[in-house]
Amino acid sequence: MILEREREVKCLKDFLKERIIFGLGNLGEKFEKTYHNVGFLFLDKLKNFAEKEFGVKFSFSVKQKLLAEICEINFLGKKTILVKPTTFMNRVGNSAVLISQFYKVPVSKFLVVGDYIDLPVGKVEMIENFSKNQSHNGIESFRNSSGIKNFDFLRIGILPEIYLKNYKGKFDDLGVGNLSDFVLQKISKENFKKIESAIIQFLEDRI
Repeated sequence: MILEREREVKCLKDFLKERIIFGLGNLGEKFEKTYHNVGFLFLDKLKNFAEKEFGVKFSFSVKQKLLAEICEINFLGKKTILVKPTTFMNRVGNSAVLISQFYKVPVSKFLVVGDYIDLPVGKVEMIENFSKNQSHNGIESFRNSSGIKNFDFLRIGILPEIYLKNYKGKFDDLGVGNLSDFVLQKISKENFKKIESAIIQFLEDRI
């Protein structure tokens, strides 16, 4: 089955207060609006949501020593730190360790946000204590560099509807190419709209 049976957290409010939210993705125009960058898309929407709520402009700024772009938001009276690693996806763990040391927050307390092939496009789920082994370079780097296995994961589905019927848990078995190439493709207008709308709805429902 596509969906892994782990407990879904139905309220995101507490996770957005005094929390480091670590997006998975690749910086650069080349990677904008690709499936692998929906974690960054979520952070941008969250920042926009906070700006509208509080009437204050927030922005990401490059912190070279942290290998990341950082945006600090005073959200609901407490600070939330949004992180976009400036490394490529397979080295995001290096940034996570530096962020943890700088802010003195254990990596195990991060909320990780990224793409998830085992969920259909337009579905967003918050999983507490996520532990599944996953063929995802960002997740592997995050785990290998930090030494942790379990973490809170906001996963954003990227499996197009046309593949749902034949998907048995391995994208490469669909006969439409390999997963590593697919995640770097530009998202179609239809699927981008579904993902964007799902993220916005998710935030509106839970904050």
